[in-house]
Amino acid sequence: DTTLTSNLQSVSGCDSLHIIEVIVEPSLSGEIVYDICYGDSILIYDVWYDEEGTYFLNKDNQIGCDSLFDINITIRPEISLYDTLAFCQGDTIDILGFTISETTDVSQTYNASNGCDSILNIHAKFLDKVIKEEDILLCTGDSIYFNEIWLKDSGNYSATFVSAEGCDSIHTITINELSLPDNPEIEIDCENELIIANINSASPWQILWDNGDTTNQTFYTDQSLAILTLSAFPDCEKQFTIDLPSLPQLDDLEELNDTIIDENSSLRIDLELDTEDWSILWSPSEVVDYDSCKSVIINSQSDVEVTVYLTHISGCEYESIFDVKVRSIAEEEIYFPNIFSPNGDGQNDLWSLDLSKYPINELAIFDRWGNQVGYWKNSPVINWDGRYNGKSLSQGVYAYILSYQDNSNIALRIVGDITLIR
Repeated sequence: DTTLTSNLQSVSGCDSLHIIEVIVEPSLSGEIVYDICYGDSILIYDVWYDEEGTYFLNKDNQIGCDSLFDINITIRPEISLYDTLAFCQGDTIDILGFTISETTDVSQTYNASNGCDSILNIHAKFLDKVIKEEDILLCTGDSIYFNEIWLKDSGNYSATFVSAEGCDSIHTITINELSLPDNPEIEIDCENELIIANINSASPWQILWDNGDTTNQTFYTDQSLAILTLSAFPDCEKQFTIDLPSLPQLDDLEELNDTIIDENSSLRIDLELDTEDWSILWSPSEVVDYDSCKSVIINSQSDVEVTVYLTHISGCEYESIFDVKVRSIAEEEIYFPNIFSPNGDGQNDLWSLDLSKYPINELAIFDRWGNQVGYWKNSPVINWDGRYNGKSLSQGVYAYILSYQDNSNIALRIVGDITLIR
């Protein structure tokens, strides 16, 4: 501050004194602090502030002098609380005044002790039901323990349990019993001497026959038992033991050729089959002595077609057809003596045949019991002295069978008998 004086002369010539007192006013300055809530704003000298910080303000005061202020604005932090609550599916809950039954977010605003809003946020989560589903394959005869009972029948079964969160959980099982296929079937291929075994089995069964085959069908020839093993997941197994039928031995069947017999003679045929395994029927029955025997005598005074029907215990059936032709003495191309006397008197001591016209021939002679006592093959001339193995045979009737090929290469057979006398 100071005082200034000045001597001046007025217009009238008089002295005048001008005194000026200078007063210096101090400048105004200071710090202003404002504390506002998060999200609020404040108006300071026509300016809105909503961010925290220090601001410098220069304003004229009421006497026109500059005023400088530091403005510090602080923002109180927002108070937000978050929480998650879990509920079971199907429940209805009241939270903060809201009734909810599905997963959602709810919030509520309160006035905190600092005068600002506080927000409570809640995430309401509804837990899905725990649903467990299983497919279970049971072997035939097996069972499973479920919900405190044993189950063995196919079907759907459910049980409700409490989960770790305290909510209901549903356990559902579907039981399927693995069905066994039908028993194996056995067939016989009579012509090829095969036993055919079949099993009508589909997935998931795996097939193993005891001969190593893994297909639905397999073949056997010379065994009495077969074993079939079926296996499937999970560790299911079924074994079949199969009795196999015996097969006919076709090599045992005698080939019956057309035969020529002399009139008033007969034909003896022995099939040499085991009657435990074979049943036999001769037709026509009137030409045989016993139409169901393996060994028969055929008597006919005229040509006849003979059929023998053979049935094996396996069920295989066969038949053989041959002709028996009756030849009169006048028709003989080969002369067959019907009696001789090998007594050493030099007369009719040999039974002789001339087969020179038929080089392919076979002759067999049998006693009354069917024992072979003489045999020749491809001999042009037959001379039999009534001996066998160097010993003279006893007096009696003997049968002969001659098999040969005629000049047309047709196989023929002639059967007759010889009387041996001493």
